[in-house]
Amino acid sequence: MDRRFSPTDFRERQGQAEQAARSGSWWIVPAPVVALVAVATMMLVPRPSFDDTRSEFEQVDSH
Repeated sequence: MDRRFSPTDFRERQGQAEQAARSGSWWIVPAPVVALVAVATMMLVPRPSFDDTRSEFEQVDSH
């Protein structure tokens, strides 16, 4: 099947591709901001001290 594209078909496909590119690019700016907020949150949340988690380490597996 050898179908030739007319200039109208080409413009229509190009318009669809441009629209998809515009609608898919909305996350480019917020993505690094979300990543930075996640890293900052992880750094600011205090980790439990070893003394707080010692009981978990000292449990003997009874199985």
